[in-house]
Amino acid sequence: MILSKEDATLFFKLMFPLQIYINRKMNIVPEVKSVQDFLDESMEIKQKIRNALYENPGLIDQYISENPDNLQKENLEIIIKWKIFRKGKFFIERYLKEYAVFIEDEKVFAVLGLRDHFEKFFHKTHLPVYLETVLLPFKRKIIYDGMFMPYSIHFGNNTKSELKEIYLRAKQHDEIITSFDQKKEQAEPKPVIAYDFKPDLDELLKKIQVMEKTKGQPVIFGPALKLIKASLQLAITCNDEHEDPEILLDEVSKVVRVIKNINKIINRM
Repeated sequence: MILSKEDATLFFKLMFPLQIYINRKMNIVPEVKSVQDFLDESMEIKQKIRNALYENPGLIDQYISENPDNLQKENLEIIIKWKIFRKGKFFIERYLKEYAVFIEDEKVFAVLGLRDHFEKFFHKTHLPVYLETVLLPFKRKIIYDGMFMPYSIHFGNNTKSELKEIYLRAKQHDEIITSFDQKKEQAEPKPVIAYDFKPDLDELLKKIQVMEKTKGQPVIFGPALKLIKASLQLAITCNDEHEDPEILLDEVSKVVRVIKNINKIINRM
């Protein structure tokens, strides 16, 4: 969920001189002339210089052209991509092993920390967190720029459920943004399924139909078989690659009706 030690060091090695350059060009804080001067300043001054970078992204081109710090080509290529930044307010919805889930409106971003895990700042039990920050591309990944401003807001279950659904929807449709370089793939022909389970499912369905005719079983036995039968039918529909939500929901509703009936029977017991 964080950059490697080497990449984190590289990020700051590139970002700090760029901000010093921006400060000099914009004459924001004249006494800040070196990285150490910048690090010694207050957070307010640092934010002022940092904000000037995103308010004047054209200066990145000038920095690249002048290359005052004699950076190698591959490092300049990293910096030039910072023109594709995303400044805004985000929810941190959850932490995964590989990244933290940031949500802005309906968009979901996979964001890595720099030197510290986000959980160092916001414990997972306090999620979701609402904050303002800047997302940047870095080696085909997405990071934040090292500064954020959290808002002290408590969110109820409705907001948590809505954010969870946004994440799950993006995950299901493979729409989690993991890189600002990624492009929407053109629609490809639907791949042939690796194995056709329909004969096996049909065989199971026949066995269930035989078992349903068995006499002398507990009262819950029949409904339990109906649940298996409805589930098998749902699996058969999925195996046929039906992607029409109405067809799938119709099969799911049959499963739900059987479950409700089983609950009633158990309650009567």
